[in-house]
Amino acid sequence: PRGFAVDAALQACSHHLERFGGHPAAGGFSVRAERLSALQNDLNALAATWLQHQGRGLPVEPEALLELSRIDRDFWQQHQRLQPFGIGHSAPLFWSKRCRVVEQRCLRGGHLSLLLAQDKAELPAMGWRWQGLAELPEWVDVAYRIVRDQWQGRDRLQLDLCGLRPAAEPTDTVVLQSNSRTYWCHQEGDELVVRNADGHERRLSVALASGAGVPTGESSNEHPYVVNLMREAAVALGLAA
Repeated sequence: PRGFAVDAALQACSHHLERFGGHPAAGGFSVRAERLSALQNDLNALAATWLQHQGRGLPVEPEALLELSRIDRDFWQQHQRLQPFGIGHSAPLFWSKRCRVVEQRCLRGGHLSLLLAQDKAELPAMGWRWQGLAELPEWVDVAYRIVRDQWQGRDRLQLDLCGLRPAAEPTDTVVLQSNSRTYWCHQEGDELVVRNADGHERRLSVALASGAGVPTGESSNEHPYVVNLMREAAVALGLAA
């Protein structure tokens, strides 16, 4: 995970190693066979400590809002043109709002299998070694990567879950944290409303937020911070990608 420094972990375990090197995202080492078990234990302990104190609540940062109905073979072919994926160029992370949980199964190994629906579109989803909610609500927002599942003669597109949360009702208020400040965002008719802790509000038409975007530069009289805040609020409410 971002924030866990591989090179620092290897340095902390250097007494087990013959040689090692790397950087925060990756590393390599040589270890004698008789030291391998001790190395594994120490690395696991370092990772567990980091997860407990720093890794809890790691943010999921999707790159685009996507409707399930858009995920088809043509979309997959366009998706594959972005390859190769790897460090520094990971597969795109998407999210979809207000998906209905049609089926839910817990599989051996701690995996979660779902069938999700949005309007008339249905897609399978998998949460590998799932550590999230045990019993899901009927409506959820999901973050995922798209994969091609080929198993036992089956060939289909599947969502590999990276995050999941209960979906907000269309009229619910979403709390937004930005630059150590708190804002309350909701949709009111055809307007996006953002309120700060002092009770001051900014409003923007939903059509503008979900379509052409918030005006910038010479066409806008708003401060750039406010412009960016309105964009973040539109994304948080699922009105924009």
